[in-house]
Amino acid sequence: MSRKRKKPITKKKTEKNSKQDYLSSDGEEEKEEEINQSLKKKTKQTNYRTKLKSKVSELEKQLSNLEKENEQFKVKEAILQTKAKIYKEQLDYFQNFMNNAMNFATRNNPIFSLPGFDLPSGVNNNTFSNEKFN
Repeated sequence: MSRKRKKPITKKKTEKNSKQDYLSSDGEEEKEEEINQSLKKKTKQTNYRTKLKSKVSELEKQLSNLEKENEQFKVKEAILQTKAKIYKEQLDYFQNFMNNAMNFATRNNPIFSLPGFDLPSGVNNNTFSNEKFN
C-alpha cells in the first residue's frame, strides 16, 4: 500500500507577516540584529564626526576673525602711540617756548624791573620749566 505524504503546513506570506516569518532560523535573526546594531553604530559615529567637523570649522572661523580683529587693534594702537608722541613733542615745544618767553619778558621788560613790582606768588623764571611735566 502506498501512503500519501502529507504536505507540511506553511504560512501564507502576506503583507501582514513579520520579518521573522521569512527567516528560516535563529542564527539568521541574530546575524541580522548584529548587522542592524553595527549600522546604527556607524550612523552615530558618522553623525558625531560630522558635528565635530562642523564645530572645528566654526572655531577656525572664530579664530580667523579674532586674529583679524587683533591686527586691527595693533594698527590702532600704533596710530595712537604715534599721535601721543607727536602731542608730547608739541607740549614740550610749547613749554620750552613759554619758558623762554617768560624769561625774556622778565629780564628785558622795564615794567618787571620797576621798584615795587613783584611777580605773582608762585610765578618765577622757572614756572614754565619742562621739569614739572616730565
